[in-house]
Amino acid sequence: MLKKVFLASAVSLLLAGVTLTAAPSESLASKSHCFKAAKDKYGLKLLKRHSYRKACKKAWKAANK
Repeated sequence: MLKKVFLASAVSLLLAGVTLTAAPSESLASKSHCFKAAKDKYGLKLLKRHSYRKACKKAWKAANK
């Protein structure tokens, strides 16, 4: 009986984890896009990447409100 309870809880946690990772929200997608675009554009120049990401997020929020 105890074995079945542990198995059922493990399966439900695994299923919940798959559900969370399979459906990212729009805000996470925009952050990822800005991060990748900044990395592609500026490479290892971290201060320029940071300012570019901030501007990208601000523009994305303004366009999607």
